[in-house]
This record gives sequence, C-alpha cells and structure tokens, in this order.
Amino acid sequence: MEDGEVLRILEEKGLPVTRQRLAILKKILEMGCHFTARDLHIALDESAKAVDLATVYRTLKAFEEAGLVTCVAEMGNCRYYSGTHAGVIPHAHFCCKGCGRLFCLPPLEVTASREIRSLEKMGFEVHQLVVTIEGLCAQCRRREEGK
Repeated sequence: MEDGEVLRILEEKGLPVTRQRLAILKKILEMGCHFTARDLHIALDESAKAVDLATVYRTLKAFEEAGLVTCVAEMGNCRYYSGTHAGVIPHAHFCCKGCGRLFCLPPLEVTASREIRSLEKMGFEVHQLVVTIEGLCAQCRRREEGK
C-alpha cells in the first residue's frame, strides 16, 4: 500500500501522524490474518528499526480505539489482533488451549442471521462480530489421548 493511502487512513481516523504510526499501519495492512504485538514488532524490525516494542503496544491500543484493528483472541496476557481494513475477510478463529496457537477458520455467513436481524430490530447497530472457538487442535488432542 502506498504511503499516501496509509496517511489518509490515519488522518480520517483523527490520529496524529508519526513516522512510527505510518510504519506500523503500513505493516498491519501488509500482514495476513492475525498477529500479536511481538509478531508485528519482529516484522517491523526488517523495515523500521527505530520502532520499539512499547511503541507498538501503545499504537495498537490507539488503533484498536480508532477501529483500525480488533482483538480477535486473548490467551493469558497475549492478545491477537486483526486489521479491520477492506482486505480482511471477517472469519472465525480457533484457539488451541494446549499449544496456544491461533488458527483461521473459513468465513462464517452470519450477516443475515436471525440473531443479527433481531438485534437490529431492537435498535442495536452491529459493527462487527468476533467469533473465537476454544479447544484442542488435532496435534494437542492426539498428545492428550496418548497419555
């Protein structure tokens, strides 16, 4: 994505534009589905060496408040984020309680679900639906069964 487009997104959200925020948002827009602050920091190390981990955490908090990212899962003190930009197709995640990995699942067709329509009829405005299923992945399940 072009720097001008990243700049436009920050300005539209009313966020102060800094070199670090530009680099972080550009990297988020390039990344796949989910990531942690550490994943993002490691990815940034290749392109923006002057962005420290504390800045990544603060920026993710600001981006979450502005609606640029959303937390899709939490495991202990580790949060997994996903960008909310147009290129990300909403989908569910599976969180393995054995190994801590997060898996992307195929998109769920819930936009026209009875529950969503019911909420809208009651005057609610639904902005997003985050689904995270928890359990054991196949590998951890086999390990548990083998004990």
